[in-house]
Amino acid sequence: NEKVLIVSDLQITQDDSINFSELNRENLLLKNYGDEKDYELEIRYVSSSGIQNFSNSSVSFSGNSSHQIIPNWNDLQNQPVKILIDLGNNGTIDDTLSLKNEVTGIEDEGSLITPDSYNLTQNYPNPFNPTTTIKYSIPQSGHVSLKVYDVLGNEVAELVNEEKDKGVYSVNFDASGFSSGVYFYRIQAGTFYEIKKMILLK
Repeated sequence: NEKVLIVSDLQITQDDSINFSELNRENLLLKNYGDEKDYELEIRYVSSSGIQNFSNSSVSFSGNSSHQIIPNWNDLQNQPVKILIDLGNNGTIDDTLSLKNEVTGIEDEGSLITPDSYNLTQNYPNPFNPTTTIKYSIPQSGHVSLKVYDVLGNEVAELVNEEKDKGVYSVNFDASGFSSGVYFYRIQAGTFYEIKKMILLK
């Protein structure tokens, strides 16, 4: 069995300090000695019965506080993740946060959550080699196009080009046959479009 917790998109400044520690090989303790910030939480559990994934793209992290992240490993995909909050880093639990899963699958599955806006997230991991995951959300059904371009603007891959129901989606990009460098991915859904940069590092 493999249990993985990933904390990303932490905006750390020069005077910030973040401490990570493992608790009982089950939970993760984050201590923030800097200012208030947000982070993205991704959790994966690989067992003999399959792979379960949990993701929440925006967890609020108060300044000078701690988060004890407690996943429900038995039903990671469907149950919320509990976070015990210690405001002031004094060893006292002051609040509890319950996070819902924003993604119900890995391979381009719409989640049960209905987003209220269009969104294209930064691919993860980035830089990557050779695969990376791109997530996007659409608040209404419609045609979705997600393409990858090189620095010259040439289309090099088409990841999505079909009608999609409203929801949150995740798609994998395999760049095994591509050269190292900067690439751009662009989503178009209705009148919404957005472009983000990613780096392939072999």
